[in-house]
Amino acid sequence: FPSHDKERNIGILNKSGIKVRSPKDIITVYHGTKSGNAKLIEKNGLNPQSFLATDRNAVKLFAGQKGEIIEIKVPVEDLGFVNESGMAGSGGVSIQTIDRLVRGKDGIYRIIKK
Repeated sequence: FPSHDKERNIGILNKSGIKVRSPKDIITVYHGTKSGNAKLIEKNGLNPQSFLATDRNAVKLFAGQKGEIIEIKVPVEDLGFVNESGMAGSGGVSIQTIDRLVRGKDGIYRIIKK
């Protein structure tokens, strides 16, 4: 399973047009899911190996016609593996989470270490 290298991820995000200066910077990404799962994700978090994208249109495939697209704010340092290409020929970059991301009271998703 690919590891996440913060500096590599920052470079890829900057190259794609998303301005990132620090691993602590918070960016907006999207996750597509089946209808009804959005509430569960907001409550319980995203599982490892979930797919995210910087382009909202890229996750429509995962959401399907009746699914939902979740906007997720996350620190760059918690992203996981950032792929240089988008999903399904879309723009932006795709991301695969490595650890569980849990939504905090501030609305930001972070890795929760036990």
